[in-house]
Order: sequence, then structure tokens, then C-alpha cells
Amino acid sequence: MIGGLTSAQLAAFVATQINGLSGAGISALSAEQLTAFSTTQFKSITTTQLKSLTSTDVAEFTLTQLGQLSSTQVSALSKSAIQGLSNNQLAALSTTQVKGLTASCVSGLSQDQFSALSPEQLAILTTTQLKGLTSADVTEMTATAITAFSRTQLAALSTVAIKGVTGDQFTVLTTTQLSGLSSTQLGALTTAQIDNLADTQLAALTVTQLKGLSAAGISELNQTQLAALSSTQLAALTATQIKGLTGTDVSELTLTELATLSSTQLSALSTTGILGLTAEQLAALSTTQLRGLTGNAVASLTAPQFAALATTQLAALTTTQLQSLTSTSVSIMNATALAALTSTQMGALSLAGIKASQASSWLCLVLHSYVR
Repeated sequence: MIGGLTSAQLAAFVATQINGLSGAGISALSAEQLTAFSTTQFKSITTTQLKSLTSTDVAEFTLTQLGQLSSTQVSALSKSAIQGLSNNQLAALSTTQVKGLTASCVSGLSQDQFSALSPEQLAILTTTQLKGLTSADVTEMTATAITAFSRTQLAALSTVAIKGVTGDQFTVLTTTQLSGLSSTQLGALTTAQIDNLADTQLAALTVTQLKGLSAAGISELNQTQLAALSSTQLAALTATQIKGLTGTDVSELTLTELATLSSTQLSALSTTGILGLTAEQLAALSTTQLRGLTGNAVASLTAPQFAALATTQLAALTTTQLQSLTSTSVSIMNATALAALTSTQMGALSLAGIKASQASSWLCLVLHSYVR
């Protein structure tokens, strides 16, 4: 019956008559019939009626008709209905109408539809709308769309959505935009995403943000990225993050970067990390840093690493560290290294590990301690 109404008949409908139509009745109207409605009539369509519209129905709206809908009416449209909007229709929405879209509808927009939104429309999206985005939604956005978001809008993305940011999208993010991300959001970044962070982006992270990165994320940083971190940032790395450094990661630290690490941070290095220390790096460690190494860490040092330690460094080793040395560890210490130890330190060594070639040095040291 509805389909049989002429344009003239529909144009004569008053608001109360239009309101009396069911949602299915409004949905049954053809594009030609809908064009018969005046601006006033179109505005009178209720939210209940709009909820019944399909993607096909919405696709038939003229730009003029679409422009008559209030934000409340727009919010009544279903996710599937919004997916029926063409790029031209989306581009024609006012910023007020865009704010009327539900979070579900925003999440349902395709990449093509997102690309149709202007920077002004994207910039008006609320944090509530953005919280509904999935990782797939974010991945589908163009780099241009991402640049339109403010730091506050990016901060509204869930940790799930953050995982959807692509390498190309990361490269266009400004340091101002990144400053809005929380440590929790940064903690959700994958190693692939962290690998795409530019030096300037890393250098702009606050200490709190940097602490949010996972141990795997810190380990993913290359030498250039590590070099971009300030001494303040490096000094803020947690024990868990330090534990994530591999031998290669440690070997790539410059002497300046290494000097920034505290004894507590160095004590968090894994055995693999310790083995990555080069002779030059070991020689550059302060006695305070060296004392921060755990007994197991000292015990894991190789012969070349022990040989790199200066007499002042060896003399700084604690009895606890020396007591942790195995006979194998002791056996790789050369005569010079043994001669640098005090009688107290020698007493802490595993004597079974002293080889015949080292015995004379050890005996001289013991005799010297008696003479004194």
C-alpha cells in the first residue's frame, strides 16, 4: 500500500501522519517517494522509524535530505545503515552530525568511508566514538586520517586498537600526538611497531611512557634508536626492561650510554646480556657499577672479559661476588688479575680452581699478607 502512494500524496502528509507510519513503512518508500518529502517532513521522521532503515534505504537519501537529519536522528541509524552511506554522503555530513554517530557506527566504517571524512570531521570524533575502534579499524585508516587525530583522541584508543597502527601510520605521527599515549598503550605496542618508531619519536617519550614499553620492545630497539634516548630516559629503564636486553643489545651500547646505567640496573642484566659486554665496555665500568653485578654475572665472565678488567676494578670486587666464582671462573684469571686481589678477596676464592700456573702468584700474595 505504501509503495502505491504518489509523490503528490506523500507531499501532502503532515508531520503527525508521517509519524504514524511504521519503520517498515518508511523503509518501504522508494527513492522517488522519499524525494517528495519536504525538509519539514523529513525532519519529522522519528528515531524509531530511522532505526528500521536499511543500508539501501540510506543510500537513496539525497544530500539535501541527509543534511536535514539532526545528530539525534543520525545516532538512531543502525551500523549497517551507516555502512550504506556513499563517500559523497559521508563527506556531506556536518561535524554535528558526525558527532551523532554511535561508537559502533564509527567502528563499522570501511577504509574507503574513513578516507571520505575530512580532517575537520575526523577531528570532531569524540573519545567515546574512538574507544569503539578495533585494531582492524585503525589498520584500515590512511596515514592522512591518522594525522587528523589530536593527542587526546589518540589517547582514547584502546590497547587493542593501538595494535592496529601500521608502520606507515607511525611514521606520520607527530611527537605531540605521541605525547598523548599512556604507558599502558605503549606497553601494548608490538616489537614490529616499536621498530618503526623514529629516533625523534623515541627521544620525545616521557620517562613514564618509556617505562611502559615491554622488555621485548626495549630489546627490539636498534643501536640508532638506543642512541636517541637521553641519559634521563636510560636511567629510567626498569629491571624488567633491562633483563630483556640480549648480548647484542648490550654490545651496541655506547660507553656514554653504559655510564648512565646504575649498579642496580646492571645487576638486572641476564647472563646473556653480561656476555655481550665488550672488553672496552668492561674497562669503562666504574667500580660502583662493577659492584652492582651479581655473583652469577661475575662468574659468567669469560677469560677475555676478565682480562679487560683493570686492577682497580678487580680490587673492587666484593667477597660475595668472588665467592660465586666457580673453579672454572677462577682458573681463567691470569696472574695479573690474581695479583690485584687482596688477601681477603683471595680467601673468598674457590682455591680448587687455582691452576698451577697461577699458584706462584697466589703464594706470593699469601706470603705478602703474612709479612704485612
